[in-house]
Amino acid sequence: MNIKLKMVLLGIIPVVIALAVVTFFVQRQAQGLITKQAIAIEEQVIAEKRNELINYTELALTSIEPFLSVDISDAAEYAKAKDAIKLILENLTFSDDGYFFVYDMNGTNILHPKQPWRVGENWLDLQDDNGVFIIRDLLSMAQKGGGFVTYTWERPSTGTGSQKLSYAAPIDAFGWMVGTGVYLEAVDAQISELRSDVASRVRSIFWLITVLVAFVVIAISGITSILAFRETSFADEKLRELYNEMVVVQEEERKRVSRELHDGISQLLVSAKYAMALARTRLQKRNLVDVDEMDTGFERIDEAIHEVRRISVGLRPKDLDDLGLAAALQSLTQRVSESCDLRFEVNVEVVNDLLSIPQKSALYRVAQEAFTNVQRHAKATRVQVNLSVERNAVVLEIVDNGCGLTPVSRKNGTAHNGVGLRNMEERVARFGGILSVRSRGDDTSGARLVAEMPFAQSEALSRKIQTGSWFNWMGFEWRKIKRRS
Repeated sequence: MNIKLKMVLLGIIPVVIALAVVTFFVQRQAQGLITKQAIAIEEQVIAEKRNELINYTELALTSIEPFLSVDISDAAEYAKAKDAIKLILENLTFSDDGYFFVYDMNGTNILHPKQPWRVGENWLDLQDDNGVFIIRDLLSMAQKGGGFVTYTWERPSTGTGSQKLSYAAPIDAFGWMVGTGVYLEAVDAQISELRSDVASRVRSIFWLITVLVAFVVIAISGITSILAFRETSFADEKLRELYNEMVVVQEEERKRVSRELHDGISQLLVSAKYAMALARTRLQKRNLVDVDEMDTGFERIDEAIHEVRRISVGLRPKDLDDLGLAAALQSLTQRVSESCDLRFEVNVEVVNDLLSIPQKSALYRVAQEAFTNVQRHAKATRVQVNLSVERNAVVLEIVDNGCGLTPVSRKNGTAHNGVGLRNMEERVARFGGILSVRSRGDDTSGARLVAEMPFAQSEALSRKIQTGSWFNWMGFEWRKIKRRS
């Protein structure tokens, strides 16, 4: 897990957890609120319905009050009063399902406007689906002076069973019970509507929180990515600058050591060789020295001179400074071929001042590193070296017939793994160039290295293309890095 992802997760995870906890508790509180509000509203609505039923019953009793004082001993008047009361109650309705019913105290139906087939029958043992003795309970409430009973009854407008709240009151003059009721589906519908409304509000809050979480996550991701990118780009730039300075210092030090070896130790060894040669000549004329022993000494001095020159050339070839890159590459291939069994095919063009001295040094070091890799790993017998001048760049191409690249040594055709390959890539990228290393075909067909170095006059422009331009936004400095594959 890289540092950018760690920073993003460190910023996002606590926010997501906090908002998830808030959402959970909001939903819990909302559900509890829905339940409490539903109970409160149900109690309030039922209380209102009870008051309505009492008012309806009192209105009915007021309507039939003139007939309640009839003389019971007068059978004709008594019968006429009963018929008048039944007629009045039958015509008293409220809403589609609001009506009055009458039973005597034995449970026989006297009046039922919606179900006339019940009239004259005894329904004392009538029960609903829940086992409630409907008529018994209504008569019991009436005998107590009035009361409420809840039971299931067929609703006239729908023909289906529904919860009904009824109020029963006595008509003492006739020994009757009069009652009326309301169906509670409206209450249930109102509570369901409330629940739906609150649930809709909770969903709205949930989506609002979700959008907020998404916005916060995107914002944190963006800001963290900007900061991480800025810091990474800054660190990369500093590392690149440090590497460039290191390369410059290294080349200068190599040049100094090479010059001292060539101009100092090498000259001293040559001078010592000539002095010993002169001494040998003089002593030989006098027969005072064994020539074979002195020849051995000369061989050792020649070996020391050759080794000093080899180290000097390896540190900083004078051909590179005196004769140019093409001559230095030819000299390098000649020295490598003398030290191993590699055959070189060299085709080089003179680049003159198209490249600066540091650029030439970079290409020369790339060739050195490539030849070292071929010697150590490629198992090649032939190497082709091409140095050509293209439209905007000098191109160095090195092709061998060895075993090719392993997956560890390449990634999408570009040098990524291995210290040597990384060094080569950094040397070329320092000047805005491009380095690509590929197998030529299958794994046994060798490798092909291509280094493109832009001309010296376009070096500043190439570096600008590589690193991008600076611009400010919201107080942050951005640096765009453009990588060419």
